[in-house]
Amino acid sequence: MKIIFCSYDDYSNYAFSLSESLKSVGVNSQSICLVPHPFQYVKSSIVVTRMMMIEQMEAADIIIIAHSFPSILEMCKHMGKRLFVIHTGTSYRQNPTGMNEIFNPVCERILFDSPEFDLLIGKERNYVAGAIDTDLIKFSHHKNTELTFAHYPNKPETKGTVKIQEMMRDFPVKFLCDTTEVSHEENMKRISECDVYIELFAPKQRDKTYGSFGMTAFEAAAMGKIVITNSMYQQLYFDSYGESALLIANNEARFKEQVQFCINSNIIDALKGFTHNWIVEKHSYKSTGNYLIKVLNL
Repeated sequence: MKIIFCSYDDYSNYAFSLSESLKSVGVNSQSICLVPHPFQYVKSSIVVTRMMMIEQMEAADIIIIAHSFPSILEMCKHMGKRLFVIHTGTSYRQNPTGMNEIFNPVCERILFDSPEFDLLIGKERNYVAGAIDTDLIKFSHHKNTELTFAHYPNKPETKGTVKIQEMMRDFPVKFLCDTTEVSHEENMKRISECDVYIELFAPKQRDKTYGSFGMTAFEAAAMGKIVITNSMYQQLYFDSYGESALLIANNEARFKEQVQFCINSNIIDALKGFTHNWIVEKHSYKSTGNYLIKVLNL
């Protein structure tokens, strides 16, 4: 049994992390893509040519098309393989009907990482949150002399950075915010030096409901950072994985309550440990690998 994840661009290293999760529980899996990732991950999907991707598809038993790329589907839809697609971001969010027409007739099941897609898909589906290499991204023991909040968006317009900056002006705390694009390794280093990471405040993307936390929230949590973020569909997360350790703030009033909670808390260290342990239990490679075995009916 061989599984292959195929992407044009493996945004946020998502397909790679799922493939590595399956490997961690003994499944033969690989992730390949057609273009290199700009974030310069230490480890990532293998970059191949289109011909090499087709060859790998032909040798696989299961093909999982990541990030809603119709062009990747065209390469393999007539091969007679078990096919899955993962819908992850803007492409699906802005055109769910069109994507459903393309993928639903030929894919066995639809996977998605953005909870707001759940009721749009119209076919057998599973929510699959990101996976974290907890051997690589470890608990950070960095100590600050004062409680430090931080926000380092890769796409400020998507993460609600302007609004976050505006709201944080109401608090006399140390708040670090930098929109400079850096390597993934450098971004992890600067996140490791805060106490509370503010990942997202964007309930909508253009005119579409958004407000769903991303991989950076999980990476910060793996380092033991308290994470404030959006989760407009928290019930779906609960139904799929159970309780989360994220501090959810889906409106301005709740955001300010969560910030104040952190400022007033006398159990910051305990909260950091709880957040790290949640990631290990629910979203480490092994946890995700076992979850995917059930989802893919292996």
